[in-house]
Amino acid sequence: MVYMPYFNQWRNGTHNLVGAVSEMQQIFGVEPPVYSRPQQQPPAPTPVTSHSVVRPTPSSTNVSNGGNPPGYDDLQAAINASKREEEERVLQQSMENSKMEQAKLESKKEAEEERKAQREREEVKQKLHSNIKSFYNMERAKIISELKKQKQLEKGKVIVEDQLDELKERKEKLQSAVATVNETNVQLELWIGTVESQKKELKKNEDVDALVTTVDLHSQQMLDLSCKNASISDCLYFLDRALVKGTLPLDVHLKQVRKLAKKQFLTRAHLMKIAEFRAQNQA
Repeated sequence: MVYMPYFNQWRNGTHNLVGAVSEMQQIFGVEPPVYSRPQQQPPAPTPVTSHSVVRPTPSSTNVSNGGNPPGYDDLQAAINASKREEEERVLQQSMENSKMEQAKLESKKEAEEERKAQREREEVKQKLHSNIKSFYNMERAKIISELKKQKQLEKGKVIVEDQLDELKERKEKLQSAVATVNETNVQLELWIGTVESQKKELKKNEDVDALVTTVDLHSQQMLDLSCKNASISDCLYFLDRALVKGTLPLDVHLKQVRKLAKKQFLTRAHLMKIAEFRAQNQA
């Protein structure tokens, strides 16, 4: 089983088997997983037991042991045991190396996951900070707008209260004025009733011509002249009517109109002189 970052970061568009083999060659060239050991020479005979093994001479060979000297089997067993111990040691060392490599890979993986989690935490933190900032700005704008509206409402409240006070004062004045007007109306109705009753009594007893009287001579003259002026105007009106209807000839109409117009002119001039005289006397 082989683990490499090349396999962990595999992408279909950029990775292939040729690249994987090249990557393994580079890694195995730095740290070869299999290597040969130099052949060891058989060690010198060592005491295996409490007694020493004496190297046999050629003259003391035993035929029954197949031509091997005495103690050869024990020596061979010791060599084999040493080989087995060496192999076990190498196997154990390789297992320890494998565990170390696995631990390194796991630590790298954990470090990578930690870095990834840290990046994700930073991204989440930045997003959360951005969202909080935008929410703060939005709510701040709303609060400022609401405060402005509140100030406007307070100003409007003061204005409305002032207007209410003014309207209350006006209402009191109007109520007092209405009461005064009602009293005056009652008095006027009583006075009108009295005057009407007096008029009725006067109509029964007095003449129409005696209703208007003058206080001095000039007033009497102005009243007479005014009546004369009005009568002349009425005559001119009826002369025009007669001319229009054809009951009066044109020459007679012109003659009478000229005559009445001259009288009316003199009457109005006389009125103007009396008015100027009265104005000078009053001044």
